[in-house]
Amino acid sequence: MEEATNEAMRLQVDIPDDLKTRLKLQSVRDGITMSEVVEKALNEYLNKVEKAASKGR
Repeated sequence: MEEATNEAMRLQVDIPDDLKTRLKLQSVRDGITMSEVVEKALNEYLNKVEKAASKGR
């Protein structure tokens, strides 16, 4: 696996309006940007599936 870098890149995705609203509300509650919420969620999800995949080996 490659070493992580702190360089950011733009990722454009299409999501339903209700999901975007939930994302925005959560970012306000947490006092962080929507990008930070998405980054945290993606990291948690990917860590979970990578861990499950490594157990299956």
